[in-house]
Amino acid sequence: MKLSIENLYKTFSGFVALDRISMEVGENEFVCLLGPSGCGKTTLLRIIAGLLDFDGGVMRLGGNDLVEIAARDRGFGLVFQSYSLFPNMTVKENVGYGLKVQKVDKKEISERVATLLELIKLPDLADRYPHQLSGGQQQRVAIARALAVEPTLLLLDEPLSALDARVRAEMRFEIREMQQRLGIPTIMVTHDQEEALTMADKIICMKDGRIEQIGTPRELYAEPATRFVADFVGVSNILPTAWIRKNLPQMMDSRPGGKEGDFEFAVRPEQLVVDDQKGGAEIKDMQYLGNLSRVTLDWYGEDVVVEMQGYPKFTEASSIHVTVADGCGRWVKV
Repeated sequence: MKLSIENLYKTFSGFVALDRISMEVGENEFVCLLGPSGCGKTTLLRIIAGLLDFDGGVMRLGGNDLVEIAARDRGFGLVFQSYSLFPNMTVKENVGYGLKVQKVDKKEISERVATLLELIKLPDLADRYPHQLSGGQQQRVAIARALAVEPTLLLLDEPLSALDARVRAEMRFEIREMQQRLGIPTIMVTHDQEEALTMADKIICMKDGRIEQIGTPRELYAEPATRFVADFVGVSNILPTAWIRKNLPQMMDSRPGGKEGDFEFAVRPEQLVVDDQKGGAEIKDMQYLGNLSRVTLDWYGEDVVVEMQGYPKFTEASSIHVTVADGCGRWVKV
């Protein structure tokens, strides 16, 4: 079923937390709410879950008005970053808890729990307690518990933020694979751009209670609509109009009409081409990251970052030549 939200509005004591939010989540779609702390993404998730009221707007699931459906009757699965497993229950008891509350037959509970433990790759840990599991294993159990009740919509509130980097990367793949296999529409809150880019079918990028841009990961990375999106999703070099007019005048042909400060030029580090010709840019810093090097340059008075494969042959204090690769860079609204 499709989730549809139109002009959703929420305030806290006069503070506007969500300002006219409109979005859709299609069947089988994985959507990430992406943005910095305080942008309203968790508030939006809690409203969708029915844990918070809202002041105005429309929220429908498959044509049904969610205002008229209590949280417990919406059939949503909710997973928090803190796992929230019952410490006195085993893994299989945690996974089957929601089914037990629904008074499902014991045999069916046992069969569904076994299937889910296979799905999350923990069939041998059914009788362990949460304190006997790693963080990644606990998160798998929390997800299985949410899936056990066969939710119409899965809601994930920063589910990977408490995990270390390696486990987090593994869980990204596993959650995405699980979601695709089961075909459950999913909304995940995250402030991690890499999570959103690698997991989502669609990203909703938020700032200050508003939606800045909605699109696929490729669209938000390659075609950012605003300065905020260009700067928040990945790394961008943001160059003002006056600088472009003076140093890259050929780029002015594609600039939208508007006041001097209305638009700036965004170019990704990998879209800048460098060689060791003299002149143009001074190297300020180099970081070797294994498969690539990240070089900070002073380019006619603006600090820019360039990324290149391997280890560059030039050294710090070198003066090098920089150009924007053909067809790259984009004007973004400030």
